[in-house]
Amino acid sequence: MNRRLAVLLILVLLGLAVAPAGAAEPAAPPSAPPTAAERPLPALPYTPSLDTTVMDRSVDPCVDLYTFSCGKWLDKNPIPADRPAWSVYAKTGDNNRRFLWGLLEEAARPTPGRDANTQKIGDFFAACMDEAAIEKAGASPLK
Repeated sequence: MNRRLAVLLILVLLGLAVAPAGAAEPAAPPSAPPTAAERPLPALPYTPSLDTTVMDRSVDPCVDLYTFSCGKWLDKNPIPADRPAWSVYAKTGDNNRRFLWGLLEEAARPTPGRDANTQKIGDFFAACMDEAAIEKAGASPLK
């Protein structure tokens, strides 16, 4: 038991000695306003269906089914500059995230006739997004 503790202590000390003194990342600058691609969506940009426009009918499906069924998808959906890869699933996930963001922003708007649950969700979201109030409060909510 003592030997394991000694080995663990030595490994931790070696890790601290090897790590550069100023290895911590500097604080990120204030974020820029979201680009058009990062804005919330008011409605889903697609309807769940088979998109035949991305099919490459020049390819024999018996030879290469993937290229036959999805061959033109990447041509119509280039990889975004901030992503290492792009797929139907990544695009759908991104669109869903932005759509849910739009729903939360809509719930955060004080409109008459909101039900209690929508108001709670909207108020919670608005409180989380109020960066000025968060910065003003500092660490006091944690105390």
